[in-house]
Amino acid sequence: MSTAVRGEGGEAPLVLVTGAARRIGAAIATRLHAEGWRVALHCSQSVVQAELLAASLNAQRAGSAMVFEQDLRVPEGPECLLRSVQERLGEVNALVNNASSYAATPMGQITAAQIDELLATNLKAPLLLVQAAMQAGALRQVVNLLDSHSRHQPRPGFSAYTAAKDALWALTEVLAVELAPGVRVNGVALGHILAEVSDPPTAAEQLDLDDKRQQLARVPLQRYGTPQEVAAAVAWLLSAARGRYTHAPFSPCGNGCCANDLPEPHSHPATLLGRTRLRDRAADGYGDGCGHLSLGHLPAGVGS
Repeated sequence: MSTAVRGEGGEAPLVLVTGAARRIGAAIATRLHAEGWRVALHCSQSVVQAELLAASLNAQRAGSAMVFEQDLRVPEGPECLLRSVQERLGEVNALVNNASSYAATPMGQITAAQIDELLATNLKAPLLLVQAAMQAGALRQVVNLLDSHSRHQPRPGFSAYTAAKDALWALTEVLAVELAPGVRVNGVALGHILAEVSDPPTAAEQLDLDDKRQQLARVPLQRYGTPQEVAAAVAWLLSAARGRYTHAPFSPCGNGCCANDLPEPHSHPATLLGRTRLRDRAADGYGDGCGHLSLGHLPAGVGS
């Protein structure tokens, strides 16, 4: 069933998903497409995978998906990407900031170039994409993919990545206030999500796999979240029924949530996840549905 809000002319709304060629990004794009969105698939290096995904989506609904290759680390990258999407598909109605870089940065070995790259993909690009889409005038929703570790369980040896990703969390919070009520800004905070890797795994993928293996014993449900569960959370936040929520860093699985558990329109999100903290901030001028929701594992001893 379509949950996307159509424009005045009946055209399906347009969502830009960064890092959409593989893994979580591909799952998000696939889910949103199934719910009626047109999708702009951003990629940086995985062009072949992105083209295959676009072909699959267009086979289901002609002209509903297109690939845009752009390096978001270069200063003009975010604005160039947004301009290309607008020229070929029209104005962006929703933005999902999924693209991210991930690298270990042990103290004593950190370089300025590493810091610049991590900040460029995890903070600068999302912010500049939001700004460019805002200036175009049609943006109504933003979902940022966050990392629950950066806020709740920082890991030694990843100081630069953790700081960059936590900055995106802070950005989500401030933009939810600054851009309301015209634009809703939410987040999905990931724990350990099991996704396919390259053969052989890249250095970043191997780091992630090693970390998952070490942490699994501390996950109460003894399983990882999946890209499909992340996609379900993103789709839920972008659905028409969620129009009263802004600033919901939304934490899938591991802590008791499954994709089929996402609430119906009448359900309160506090019934959904073990780490949900919904609070009414209407008196503060922040709207009536600010919340924190987290998806992924919930390590033993960590709670709200």
